[in-house]
Amino acid sequence: MTSRLVALAFDANDPLPLARFWATALRWEIGDADDIVTLVPTDDTGFNIDFAPVPEKKRARTAFISI
Repeated sequence: MTSRLVALAFDANDPLPLARFWATALRWEIGDADDIVTLVPTDDTGFNIDFAPVPEKKRARTAFISI
């Protein structure tokens, strides 16, 4: 059995501006959606990119270095 990627999903505090940025960068189109903003490929890419709204603010990541 093989697997097939159908979508990538990202959480975002403000999904529409983020989707607009990536739509311009990738030259993809923004699809119709209610809460989740979907980027639809204009090339032969076989998956969409979804941006879902979340209320939580981004937390800083902490890097641990062991010596």
